[in-house]
Amino acid sequence: MTGNIFLSLRHLYDTSRMSDWPLMARIGKAQEELGEVATAGLVDEGYMSHKKLKEPFEGEVADTFICIFDALCKRHPDKTFEQIVIMLAGQIDLKKDKWRKIVENRMQEKGA
Repeated sequence: MTGNIFLSLRHLYDTSRMSDWPLMARIGKAQEELGEVATAGLVDEGYMSHKKLKEPFEGEVADTFICIFDALCKRHPDKTFEQIVIMLAGQIDLKKDKWRKIVENRMQEKGA
């Protein structure tokens, strides 16, 4: 494993604070990156074998996460880095069980 996720997030937070992009521009960029995740997934799964990727799937996921984190920082200009990370961790903690139920329900529907 390379790097430290908290140092990387701190760098992203600092970069976000430097930028004057409006929130909707950041969200638009995140949508663009999510489209690239979808394309990379389709290529990896063999549905777009004619297409050559500039980045691997995980690179596109990282780009998307960076844009989403940037939008979160922009949405909360009054919050410190620590407050942003705690808020995000809290929301993930609240939503992780919901996601697990979705996955479990899907598995039951498939008879797994």
